Amino acid sequence: MNIEDLRCKICELQIPTSLYNLEGDCKRTAGATSLTLVGDIWRVYTCDERNQLLSSYWFNTKSDACSFIYQNIIDYIDFRDKLKLLRNSQCL
Repeated sequence: MNIEDLRCKICELQIPTSLYNLEGDCKRTAGATSLTLVGDIWRVYTCDERNQLLSSYWFNTKSDACSFIYQNIIDYIDFRDKLKLLRNSQCL
């Protein structure tokens, strides 16, 4: 998977752009999962609103990094949907 493939899949899932950044500018997207190339290694990371690093993962290929981001987004959607179901069941 390349960055454009990832961008298309994210768009199809209607994921808010505030949750990801494929340009690697952590300062601009606090709380978002970001992707950047450091030398010849791909880094996927998240920073908080104070620009403090929350998580960082390193990949040898762009494809692996993009697949990791995509899987994280799928996991986020699953969690969000389960949380909605839980909230709805508590209201009954």
